Amino acid sequence: MNIKLKKPNHDIFISYRRDGGTELAMLVKNALQAKRYATFMDIESLRSGKFNEALYAKIQNSKDFIIILTPGSLERCKNENDWVRKEVKHAIECNCNIVPVLGRDFIMPDKGTLPEEISSLPDYHGIAPSNELWDASINKLILLLKSKPCNRWEKRSLYFVSSLIFICFLVMAIYKLSTISGDFNMTVFTNESRKLQGMTFPGGTVSLYLKDKIEKLSIVDEAIFKKIPRGFKGEKGRVIFESKGYCKVDTLIVLDESVTLPICRDNSLGLLFGIVKDENNLPVAGASVSVKDIYAKTDSSGRFKIVIPFEKQSIKQKLCVYKQRYKLWELTFPVICGEEAKIILKNQ
Repeated sequence: MNIKLKKPNHDIFISYRRDGGTELAMLVKNALQAKRYATFMDIESLRSGKFNEALYAKIQNSKDFIIILTPGSLERCKNENDWVRKEVKHAIECNCNIVPVLGRDFIMPDKGTLPEEISSLPDYHGIAPSNELWDASINKLILLLKSKPCNRWEKRSLYFVSSLIFICFLVMAIYKLSTISGDFNMTVFTNESRKLQGMTFPGGTVSLYLKDKIEKLSIVDEAIFKKIPRGFKGEKGRVIFESKGYCKVDTLIVLDESVTLPICRDNSLGLLFGIVKDENNLPVAGASVSVKDIYAKTDSSGRFKIVIPFEKQSIKQKLCVYKQRYKLWELTFPVICGEEAKIILKNQ
């Protein structure tokens, strides 16, 4: 299938399975955008109903095709109508630079177990990102890409094109507002893809950018934007979601009475580190440090680091430190990203 499209505003297409792959896909997308790479990750209508030709065009106009692979993500590829299978097949046919990103516990299947049209997927070089070495993993991913970061002139071109599109949109909006009266309310809900046991969503903020107006609301269960001109219904608007401990969402949505935003936690609760000293302020080497059933030892400088898997993360953790000839030290305290724990062991 050969589809002609205007010059794309992205270089990298991110394909993922919504069941189990949304969180990793958004982390990769945000990391690449932070390094000025132009990415596309559909979270709206292109994946619903009939497999839309617009999605084929997005793939065809991409230099790089990143496929997020998590446990079970390829099982439904036996179905000819499966969208992941169709995306990978089209990327292969378009000679895209395909880069697999392997999530935790994912094992690449043998070529013989995959449909023939995507059986070459295991041949492509990819990465298996590590939470504790996330930045290094993203740098390794970038080395496998053909795309380059957007430079100043590209940004100006994109800004110029965006400005023209915005002017056209504004003219159409004014026309609609002149012919359609009344307002509507838009309720925004959040959908957390993977929750931590015993932890509820603490709330955050959601901002709606509409023409030259920005409205920012607090959100826990829902947020309601009131009195939106009815002429904007069905059009796209920019929405930004932010919350401590969660990945930032900055996306375009179709304005309607009800909108759902997918959100996911970041890894700020996944690392505990610190230093253990004695009462003389000397480092204690070889001390046993534990959180739940995760253990570590202090090094010669008394320092330790514990990486906590997602399913065992919590806002508060109980930390235990022990070494012979010293009293057991234990304390439950809140996990604060980037803060070093300082522990003093007392002699028995």
